[in-house]
Amino acid sequence: MIPVFQGFLFGGGVNPYVSRVATFFMRENLVPHVARLVDIYHAKRDAMLKGLWEVLEGTDVEISKPEGGFFIWIKLPTVTNTTRLRETAVKHGIQYTAGPAFFINGGGEEFIRLAYSWETPERNYEGAKLLAQAIKDAR
Repeated sequence: MIPVFQGFLFGGGVNPYVSRVATFFMRENLVPHVARLVDIYHAKRDAMLKGLWEVLEGTDVEISKPEGGFFIWIKLPTVTNTTRLRETAVKHGIQYTAGPAFFINGGGEEFIRLAYSWETPERNYEGAKLLAQAIKDAR
């Protein structure tokens, strides 16, 4: 009797009907959908980069410009007080991930990682300017 019931189990995975509908839709629409997403994420990334560079130009900061993914890495300017930076960012409601979270053997204090995929380009720009000012003020 159990084998009969096993035919009804989906293992908590993807709904087979929805999976087929998505597959049918994506046959014709995957390439334009991905192109649209690339444009959306580039706009978000570029807005964040613009806000950062407008404030941090002329410092020795290093800011990545990723071709893919959802994160920008910043190597903070020399003599940046990371405790002061964190406190100022929290005060302004800005989140970032400190570099040491990604360095399994220690180190990374001079790095932070920013996510740009969630917010709108406008909010990324404004938030980046606030964070960049906090970086300058933490020197």
